[in-house]
Amino acid sequence: LFSDPLVTRAPLQYARLHANHPLVRRIGTVIDLHSKLPPQLPLYARRSLFRRHGSVMLVTDVFLPALSTLMALNTQASTR
Repeated sequence: LFSDPLVTRAPLQYARLHANHPLVRRIGTVIDLHSKLPPQLPLYARRSLFRRHGSVMLVTDVFLPALSTLMALNTQASTR
């Protein structure tokens, strides 16, 4: 996708996902998020449309709690 000069990418869109969001529910079918995810620790996602020769592909990334937790720990450590 990224090296093909014929592919164009729309701007990224970002979202904070609530516990009942369809993406969170879908992830929950693969891993047991609901029992491990504190309510104050939301999931974040981004998406973008890619186009090539009239075809469109939507790519969505969901950032799981481990990354969020790591970032929070990094922030806490840097403010000490």
